[in-house]
Amino acid sequence: MTPLAEALALVRSRLDGTLTVLLMDLDGIVVARASDAAPIADELLAASIAGLLRRADDSARDTDLGPAVELTIASPRGRIVAHRMETPHALVVLLQPDALAGRARHELRLAAERLGPELAA
Repeated sequence: MTPLAEALALVRSRLDGTLTVLLMDLDGIVVARASDAAPIADELLAASIAGLLRRADDSARDTDLGPAVELTIASPRGRIVAHRMETPHALVVLLQPDALAGRARHELRLAAERLGPELAA
């Protein structure tokens, strides 16, 4: 297992109700994953989140908030939490509906700090 995959597996192990954890670039390309889903499902999730992050970023900049750093989506069938990193990457977690989004946000921030130096190299 690569160091990137290990870091994602650690996030997944710390969060109850996690279905998928992805490291993606901001174009929506999956760099690493910890998931039981088919790779195509993860690729679709990453592409969708990339578009949403771009729109959230535009909205945040238009309102003088600066770049968007986090994005959370809740629906009756699940939750998505995305955290934009200092490098041109984002961490994304897909959760079951009753999972704790706040805990996911915290774990993604910690993972971003751990992975940042490796991705910047």
